[in-house]
Amino acid sequence: MKKIPCKPFSVALLLAAAVAASAPEPGAAQTMTAERLESHVRYLAADAREGRFIGTPGIEEAARYIAGEFEAMGLEPPAGASYMQEFNLTLGCEVKSEPEMTIGERSMSYGEEFDVLSISGSGRMEGLTAFIVETHGDRVPLDVPRNLAGWIVFCTVDPEAERERWAMRGKDGLLAWMSAVAGEVAGLGARAVVFVNGGPDSVRSDLHHFPLDRDCEPLDIPVLEVSYAALEEALMFEGVTLERLLRAESPETGEPMERSFSLDGPICRLVVQTGPRSAATSNIIGLVRGGDRADEYVIVGAHYDHLGYGAVASSTPWRREIHNGADDNASGTAALIEVARQVAAAGGLRRSVVFIAFTAEELGALGSYHYRDNPVAPLDATVAMVNLDTVGRLENDNLIVFGARSAAEFDSLLAEVNGNYGLNIVSKKEIFGFSDQNAFVEAGIPSLHFFTGAYDDYHTPDDDWQNLNYEGLSTLVSFTADFVVALADAEAKPTPAEGLGKPPERAQTRGRGAHLGVVPDFTYAGAGVKLKGTVARSPAEAAGLLPGDVMKAVGGQVTTDLRDLMVVLSEHAPGDTVSIELERNSETILVPVVLGVRQSGDDRERRD
Repeated sequence: MKKIPCKPFSVALLLAAAVAASAPEPGAAQTMTAERLESHVRYLAADAREGRFIGTPGIEEAARYIAGEFEAMGLEPPAGASYMQEFNLTLGCEVKSEPEMTIGERSMSYGEEFDVLSISGSGRMEGLTAFIVETHGDRVPLDVPRNLAGWIVFCTVDPEAERERWAMRGKDGLLAWMSAVAGEVAGLGARAVVFVNGGPDSVRSDLHHFPLDRDCEPLDIPVLEVSYAALEEALMFEGVTLERLLRAESPETGEPMERSFSLDGPICRLVVQTGPRSAATSNIIGLVRGGDRADEYVIVGAHYDHLGYGAVASSTPWRREIHNGADDNASGTAALIEVARQVAAAGGLRRSVVFIAFTAEELGALGSYHYRDNPVAPLDATVAMVNLDTVGRLENDNLIVFGARSAAEFDSLLAEVNGNYGLNIVSKKEIFGFSDQNAFVEAGIPSLHFFTGAYDDYHTPDDDWQNLNYEGLSTLVSFTADFVVALADAEAKPTPAEGLGKPPERAQTRGRGAHLGVVPDFTYAGAGVKLKGTVARSPAEAAGLLPGDVMKAVGGQVTTDLRDLMVVLSEHAPGDTVSIELERNSETILVPVVLGVRQSGDDRERRD
């Protein structure tokens, strides 16, 4: 490409001889790019990838696919001969071998009729069974014997209490309650605890799907759950009526009895082995080498991992289905590949450009933090970072940009590049955001996050390739490529804004903070948080919050923007009732909301 001298941060360098790199692609070329983008997304978000969760064949296949694309377009592998920056993660606890559960003569089917909870320890045992029928609001009823030594204890979950603990988000206190109960029962000498899930109308596969807890501390005894239907069938063969047991009635006579009791039979046999889970994973890195300033770098990144079957942060954890993550973030990964193709084709850049497909963003941006702490290009020579996360649904030409204020020149540079595109750039004032750019902001590097908005299928099994706008994504790719070329060729480095180089201040919280479940409208520029929708089965949905509502205050604290809302929620605990001040149809109303439990991984999500 012919180079033309330019003023700092001007795209004038891309005049006539470089029109192809600085203007929207011609129709045929743009269509070809859109077709390639769709092909990438369809591969990455296919059911065969099983949601690209860490430590699975699906994410390994995705990593090889990205590395293959980098190699095919001629990007350099900066890590020796490999594009892979490999490292290991600890992912909480897992079942190490096939568990066994037998009641009387009946063997249970693992994963369908019984499951091992993430708080479970290991053990091999058989013995008599005892039942504790839970009363609403109690942990362990007072009439439970103080000595349960040698017993395998079955605990029922009161349906009304379970609805309160579970309905809001799939983890609304239920696992925490189970852990507390199991700990108490273990303290009374029990050899194992088995929770009975469901009721007479449930099916054998109706087991809970708790999110992965990376910081789990297992108990010293096995902790399992069994479906009501499977347990009912097993006890029936032993002449015991489960329905009567759970009504605290004698299985023989139907007379009332204590809410905790033991059975002379049947014998229960359990074999459970659990232990720490670790997984190898990789960032995928490719380099376009620069010219006279090759030792200065621009980073372009996108995360390629997702939630698997909803292992963390699912918006619908009751659906144990593949979460394909087409928009989040196969769209960003596909865009990363195509931006790399266009930047590499431009050639003759002054600075080097590092393209990184990050792993483990859904677990807390672990891949980007690993790169930050183990960079292949010196961070003090990295002048800017551009992050592509959830960019597949360009709507009304709205491009949302987080971090435009992280460098003094970004707003004007965005505007200059946009002169050829006519996008509606919605610049958010937040420097710290909700994705991989934060690792670089904390390192003092001016960073941007391009984003096209949150949707109702975010973090659900419905985020599929068919829902994306590939023509819009193609436009975003060309815009991003031009922006990156302008950064790489600018005379001056971006000037870091005040506040870069240190983590954002976080409020003191009780626990993990509380969950509300709103989908913000990120294109809204006024004061408050405007709602695009609410999360299914969330506190916001239960309280009747509607699309178009503008939240002005929560619990008496003003919420001028999303960051304010996050801080307010972090200061509340699950179960708190707060009054939300809303502007609805030009009227101000107050709506009481009972807050729920924030699920693992949610504290950096694009919902709250």
